[in-house]
Amino acid sequence: MKRTIIWILSLVMMITFVTPAFALDEGTGEPEQPQTGWVVIDDQTYYIDPDTEEPVIGVTKVDGTYYCFDLNGVLTAGWMEIEGFKWYADENGVVQTGLKKIDGAKYLFDKAVYYYTLDSGEDICLYGVMNDVGIYKRYVISYTGKLYKMPSKKKDKKCKKIAKIIAKCSGKKCKDMKDLEKVSRAAITVGEFYGRCEYSMTAKYYNQPYGVFYAKKCSCAGTTRAMGLVLHYMGFKWTHVNENKYKHQWCKLKMDGKKGWADGMIGMAGYGKHPAQ
Repeated sequence: MKRTIIWILSLVMMITFVTPAFALDEGTGEPEQPQTGWVVIDDQTYYIDPDTEEPVIGVTKVDGTYYCFDLNGVLTAGWMEIEGFKWYADENGVVQTGLKKIDGAKYLFDKAVYYYTLDSGEDICLYGVMNDVGIYKRYVISYTGKLYKMPSKKKDKKCKKIAKIIAKCSGKKCKDMKDLEKVSRAAITVGEFYGRCEYSMTAKYYNQPYGVFYAKKCSCAGTTRAMGLVLHYMGFKWTHVNENKYKHQWCKLKMDGKKGWADGMIGMAGYGKHPAQ
């Protein structure tokens, strides 16, 4: 009798506490269909993908408009960062693109649509991602994303001002960045200046930094000296490889305690030997 009572109580408890794996419609008693599309839960907005029935993350296109969703799927306004990539959304979560002024500073956000695979394996869209290196019209782009206006060429004949700006924008004073990343950023920026130029070995200033930064006519020698000037203001000692020779030229220096190189023409830097060696 005691065993029977215990068995009945156990059965009652199972019936009472075991809940179904799905919600039931109060009217029909049938399983409810998962909600998709825009959903608000505890004052936070999500978008549930109709195909996966899961919240979307990152930058996602919904009805022709791109929105910012954090890694929890929450619609985000203002700044959003995922694995070093940054976006900015308006008060409605709409991704911003192009040149924007935010809190008094100018930023440039990409307009191209491309994708990146996160460490988690998720693919995220980089539409609207903040630019953090290179040049844009009359601006140098900082590693922080802020844009710094280039000086007037009339007031910068020796290119000291532009070289100092590039050094600053490349992370000269950033303690969380390795030398190689700083120098690589500087090389990319110098490389973009070189990309604006016509190659010449006869034009005025062709072999000087001025030819690269302002005259837009330069040679390999001029680009190497432009790269070297930036390295100087970043605090690096450098050597001009193949100077005054009809060969490819670059800067040789030490980064992070290792021998390396920086090449303004190809916009790259690295440890060890230059690819041309």
